[in-house]
Amino acid sequence: MKDTFNTDEQEVLPVELLENRILEGDCLYWLKRFPPNIIDLAIASPPYGLLRDYLSEYQNNGFNFEGTAPEVFRVLKPGGVLVWIVNDSVLVPGMGKSARPEREILYFVEDVGFNYHDRMICEKNGSSFPSIKHKRFGQVSELMIIFTKGKIKCFNPIKDHTIKYRDSYGRSTKRQRDNTLKEYKWKISTNEMGLRTNIWRYETGGLGKSSKDLSAHDHPAIFAEKMAADHIKAWSNRGDIVLDFLSGSGTTCCQAKKYGRRYIGIEISTKYAADSRKRIDGTAIVENDDDE
Repeated sequence: MKDTFNTDEQEVLPVELLENRILEGDCLYWLKRFPPNIIDLAIASPPYGLLRDYLSEYQNNGFNFEGTAPEVFRVLKPGGVLVWIVNDSVLVPGMGKSARPEREILYFVEDVGFNYHDRMICEKNGSSFPSIKHKRFGQVSELMIIFTKGKIKCFNPIKDHTIKYRDSYGRSTKRQRDNTLKEYKWKISTNEMGLRTNIWRYETGGLGKSSKDLSAHDHPAIFAEKMAADHIKAWSNRGDIVLDFLSGSGTTCCQAKKYGRRYIGIEISTKYAADSRKRIDGTAIVENDDDE
C-alpha cells in the first residue's frame, strides 16, 4: 500500500495512522504532521554531500537539515535518542574536508537543544576508494553521533566479549588532584562479559555483507543490518517506536520490526519506498533481542 493521506497539509495525524508505515515524500513535510513526543528512537543518515549525491529528488529539492533537525527534536519523547550517522566529504581532491559533521553537531546542540551524548565510530571492513593520492590513510570509518532529548531514558548495554586479565584481580590507576597515581583493584569473574566500546566494527559492502537480502543492494548506500539492529537494541525497548526519516532501503524499519519495535520510515524516492515495503513484509519478528 502506498502510504499517502488525502488530508489538509497542516493536519496533525494520530500516531496510529503513522506507525508501521513507510511514508513517501519529503521528510520535513511528514515530520510537521507528527504529534509531539511520540518517538523513542530516531536513526538517520543524511546524504554525504558529493559522496552520496545519488537521488534526483534530493538534487532537485535539497535536504533541509536546518528545518528538519528541530522537527526531529519536537517529535522525540523526553529522554529519546537520535542516532545521526554521518561522514565527511572532500571539498577539493587533495585539499581539506568539509567539516560538515562538526557543524551539524553544533547546530543540533546550540540551536536545537539536543544533548551531545556520545561520539561513536563505525569501522567498516575495508576502504572503497584508495586515499593515497589525496595523501590520507584508508577511509574506513563513519561517525555515529548520539544525541538525546534531555536525560537519556533507555540504555541496554551490549556485552559481547569475555573480559581478559592476567590474574584474579583487575587493576587500574587514577590520577589524583595532587598529580599522584592511585591504584585500584577489584575482583573479576572469569565468565564476565565486557561492555562493548564505542567503536563498532561491521562487514559492509558487497552482496550479502551489509545485508543478506540481495534486494537491499539496489540502493547505493545501505546500512549494515547489524549496525541498525545494535542501535535499536541499545537505545530502545520492545514496543517502542523507531523512526528513520531518511529511510532509504528500509533497513532500520526492517530491523525495528524484527526486534519487536514499531517503526515509521520516511523516504522521498518512490522506488525505494516501494522496495522497503516489500523488504519489511518479508521480515519475520523474533521472540527476543538476543535472537539473530
